[in-house]
Amino acid sequence: MRQNERVLEDIETIQKITPNHLTTLADELAHSGMHEAASRIQDLKRRLQSPPDSVRVALCGLFSAGKSSLINAFVGTSVAATGAVPTTAAVNEIEWDTGQGRVILMDTPGIDSTDEAHQQATEAALHLADVVCLVADYGHVESEENLEFARMLSERGVHLIFVVHQIDKHVEFELPFTVFAHRVEDSLLDYGVHYNALFYTAVRDTPHNQQTALRGYLEDLSAQRTDIVTKSVVGNTLSVIREAVADAMSDRRSEVQQTVEELLGEVPIDDEEAALWFHHKDASLRQAEAEVEQLEQGVRREYDKAHEEFSRSIDLGQIAPYDTTELGRRYVESLRPGFKVGWLNAKKRTEEEQRHRLDAFRKDLQNHLRQSLVWPLQRDLRAFVYHSEWASESLVQGLDSLDIEIPKEVFDEAVNQGALLSTQYPYQYVKEVVGRVKTMVKSRLNQIMAPWFDEMLTALSASLHEQQQVITKLRTECHAIEAWMDLEREEEELFSTYTRILETQAE
Repeated sequence: MRQNERVLEDIETIQKITPNHLTTLADELAHSGMHEAASRIQDLKRRLQSPPDSVRVALCGLFSAGKSSLINAFVGTSVAATGAVPTTAAVNEIEWDTGQGRVILMDTPGIDSTDEAHQQATEAALHLADVVCLVADYGHVESEENLEFARMLSERGVHLIFVVHQIDKHVEFELPFTVFAHRVEDSLLDYGVHYNALFYTAVRDTPHNQQTALRGYLEDLSAQRTDIVTKSVVGNTLSVIREAVADAMSDRRSEVQQTVEELLGEVPIDDEEAALWFHHKDASLRQAEAEVEQLEQGVRREYDKAHEEFSRSIDLGQIAPYDTTELGRRYVESLRPGFKVGWLNAKKRTEEEQRHRLDAFRKDLQNHLRQSLVWPLQRDLRAFVYHSEWASESLVQGLDSLDIEIPKEVFDEAVNQGALLSTQYPYQYVKEVVGRVKTMVKSRLNQIMAPWFDEMLTALSASLHEQQQVITKLRTECHAIEAWMDLEREEEELFSTYTRILETQAE
């Protein structure tokens, strides 16, 4: 919500305010260490308690904007000094009886003054004013100082009259007045300035001079002084609270804003813009992270597919063809009860035959393992490494460990003594041995490939250096905007803590 809209909404919420409201509020502010704000609330309390016999109008503007001459034109006498030299060094109050009521015209120092005393005097006048009349001379209507000051008043929710003075300087043939007027209105709109009335005036009688209309407008305000004063006290009270809260959080806000400005080059105008920024940055962050995640998943799929294919090639590897199986069968037959070789030294000769048959089976199986499984697998692994975009050639260094020697225990542990007499068991035995050998190869494959995935991700990450920098930057920006929004919420909560005093008592 825009600041001006928020202030106006707050003013509408607090429709009635009494001196008791302001007393309690001042006490709470003082208790929180906000003594200057408490003092201003006491001033507003006295304003509310005084008889509503006048409307206080603060005239503000740059030095030599014509504020004093405008006051003289209203009052009808030269009560305010005029000239090229800045004259309003402090706030001068001029009483004007409109016939419908009294108007206190407060002539303030120039808003462009660098004198701290002038600034304090202007702020004090604004603080107690029911209406603010911002006077901008014809030649400086669109100056940044005037527009920024107008926006500040607008954000406070004051009753703002914007006056373009010295309209007698306008030259119609150079620029039609309607075009000039539209340009002024567009400038105010672009700056987010909300005003209650806009007039074009001059001291001399000239076309487009609305001084009489402005005079009538102020006369009408004096007739409505009771409502005007009450509403201005509410608005000024909220403005005091808002500024006190902002002052209390100024150090943190400066730190957060500095961070946001360093990262983004500017700070949000309000919470709506901040939320919009965060939405865009967060969407970009999610997209960038999704792109990186997609690439990482691609690496995972590539790795998993290769691992699955290598495991399958182990399962399908023919390492026990017919001749090898026959050697295994003959070894199993030598283990059966009743098998013996010769009569003399039968036991020794039988054991030698068993060892001979086992060695033959083991040697043949080892050869087929190497030729039909290990070497092709090593070749495929090397091909994967060399062709993968993310696998380093250094990964092939561990492939020699695939060439395992089948230990004797594999053959011994596979023997099932209770099944030796079965005619089918020799083939089951060979199948069992082959299964155990392939399990060993798979285990070794897993050991080799286990670190590959992390190394492939590392290679991917190195190639995504720029993307990672973008992600890091977006995360930092999102966190900074979130910190800004969190501070805004915290400030609003503190503001609400004080305004609830007024709302609760108003009920």
